Amino acid sequence: MQVEAESDAMVGEHSVSEDPSSQSAMQFGEYKDSLVATISQHLDLKHHCTSSAAYRIADLGCFVGPHTLDAMRTITEAVKDKYKAGGGQSSGTPEFFVYFNDRVTNDFNALFAKFPEDRQYFAAGVPGSFHGRLFPKASLDFVYCSKAVHWLSKVPEEELTDPNSPAYNPDRISYINAPTAVCDAYLGQFTKEMESLLSARAQELVHGGLMVLVIPGRANGTQYPSWSQVFMALEPILLDLAKEGMVSKNKVDLFNVPMYFPSPEELKNIIQKAEGFEIVELSTFTRISFPVFPTEVLRGAYGGLLTKHFGTEVAEQAFDRYEKEIPTLRLRNPAEGNGLFIYVTIKFNKS
Repeated sequence: MQVEAESDAMVGEHSVSEDPSSQSAMQFGEYKDSLVATISQHLDLKHHCTSSAAYRIADLGCFVGPHTLDAMRTITEAVKDKYKAGGGQSSGTPEFFVYFNDRVTNDFNALFAKFPEDRQYFAAGVPGSFHGRLFPKASLDFVYCSKAVHWLSKVPEEELTDPNSPAYNPDRISYINAPTAVCDAYLGQFTKEMESLLSARAQELVHGGLMVLVIPGRANGTQYPSWSQVFMALEPILLDLAKEGMVSKNKVDLFNVPMYFPSPEELKNIIQKAEGFEIVELSTFTRISFPVFPTEVLRGAYGGLLTKHFGTEVAEQAFDRYEKEIPTLRLRNPAEGNGLFIYVTIKFNKS
């Protein structure tokens, strides 16, 4: 998960050590079979034809939770199976090199400490934003990015905080339930960042390389997913703190969550305009059951954002009230609402 603010930062005595965005380990099992099928059906090994060259994989926005390790095991095993099935020109299988990427504040040592003893790949941490270049030209065979690109590196601040802007967004902390101009501003920022991500990967992927993105999103024709109630519950709490004088109303009006949940159609339009990329698979799934969403998970996802903007005292007050008022907040199953996850496989064809 990548955001400009330190989303996994300590908030008082609180912290989380797992991926906070959406209980990833549980969710990975929902699309593990899709990932294996993607490699079996779409991975072209003609451009990686010898077992002497390492097969290079990048996980963008890896964080420190178990999800990334499960995913890398699945990907490497599926590529091995592809070779054994005759997909490569060599009967052997290559060595694997996995690059774990996240922002510079990510605790890579915590991730490395969780490596399984039977790890079948070489590994390195690569700090930095995936919206820019991270790797040498034509150095990656496979790119994986799960539940990270919906986090924006920044919000369109000039539009959202200018009282003279049609996208001025007072009394709200996101584009949810906001006027169309606010939604358009968020979409514009998401589009710019996706274009930057794709442009960088176009330099780094080999011809025929694959990129798999898993993105929390919403159904076409809707404004936001049903599970947005999780962080939207903070909105009235922050407004109450402003009324009580704990924080200025202007400070609340200047706070906007850097997150956008795209629709499949929006994502498709962005990728189709990117030179060299071809969508070979785009599907959605909603069969995820969410248990109680613990306050600790919310702290992990948004604690750094609130602390950076409001300070530790206000952040603590906000989460304490959240915990008291909504102790057992449950997410609706996306199948009952308009929330979904977008699974897209993109192939890079160098012109």
